[in-house]
Amino acid sequence: MRAAAVQLNATEDSARNLRTADRLTREAAAQGAELVVLPEKWSMLGRAETMAGGAQPLDGAAVSWARETARELGVDLVAGSILEHAPDHDKHFNTSVHVDREGEVRAAYRKIHLFDVEIDGHAYRESDVEEPGEDIVVS
Repeated sequence: MRAAAVQLNATEDSARNLRTADRLTREAAAQGAELVVLPEKWSMLGRAETMAGGAQPLDGAAVSWARETARELGVDLVAGSILEHAPDHDKHFNTSVHVDREGEVRAAYRKIHLFDVEIDGHAYRESDVEEPGEDIVVS
């Protein structure tokens, strides 16, 4: 099996990020990848308030794109992770989604161990806006 690890510089512009992910995923598939893996928070990365405003449900634009693209290209696609809006929770989840080559969601994993750190006086705390998942997921 040929796998591709796609890397991109996500920004606060989710439409731009989606276009970039689409281009790179198609390029990987054209080069023979059967499994394409996108990075963490590929759909949006930025300030906490922007991220919270851009959180999506699992049937939102990012996962819908992943499902359509995986089906069209006939690849398994791990949509790195997105900031998932879950209506029954106060905070969002950092959720990774595996879509199979038929475009079906095979698994969704909510990150359990959140990244909280202070570097050179700047604090980055996922736990401020994200809730940890509870389940280990195998697909």
